[in-house]
Amino acid sequence: MNVIVTQRHIQNDKAGWIDSLENNYIKYFSSFGLTVFPLPNVCSDITCFVDAVKPLGVILSGGGDVDAKRYGQKNLKTHAVSTYRDDTESKLLHLSISRNIPVLGICRGMQFINVFFKGKLIEINNSTSPLIHSPNVRHKIELIDQKLIHLYLKNECITNSYHNKGILENTVGENINPFSLYRDIGLVEGLYHEKYPIAGIQWHPERNKSCTRLDEILINSFIKRELYWKI
Repeated sequence: MNVIVTQRHIQNDKAGWIDSLENNYIKYFSSFGLTVFPLPNVCSDITCFVDAVKPLGVILSGGGDVDAKRYGQKNLKTHAVSTYRDDTESKLLHLSISRNIPVLGICRGMQFINVFFKGKLIEINNSTSPLIHSPNVRHKIELIDQKLIHLYLKNECITNSYHNKGILENTVGENINPFSLYRDIGLVEGLYHEKYPIAGIQWHPERNKSCTRLDEILINSFIKRELYWKI
């Protein structure tokens, strides 16, 4: 079973652009029987790439930030932004929607989904931001979707956290619904689209100390096209 995964896109000291994907993605999704195909950020023909891979799903990975110009704001110089990556993921999302291919967004991937559907992001973790939320600190999230609570048998979980921007309930995109919240500071931790088989999580299931059993439920649902990935 094949999945396409997007990649980080950064410049080296010689001003050359580099694609990269943490090995954790390969190891983690391989444990579910998936074969991961990283998508280059300068792919000349995404349609041909998708046709060749024939993926059961698409994963928008983490790393870096979405270009703030896409939602009417300015970028901070401290945040890694690649317009190449944004363009690539936008084309991939359009193609996935047209073909009913399930999409899972992880961290930045979830944020890109929100921006793609005309939502906005807020800055966190700096002196001028309205919210302070230290990255690499585990915290409690609350599940607010009854279908997921029924599967997980609880409405709370402790997750990891690695992000500089976030989504509030009043900044979600069109036809986007939250299914999980970090109520302490009002951040959306999980979301899904009402019409398309697209969902995202703010935490990293592929990294250590994630919410293991909840992650397994969500990834298996993604593979089987259940829960938020129904077509």
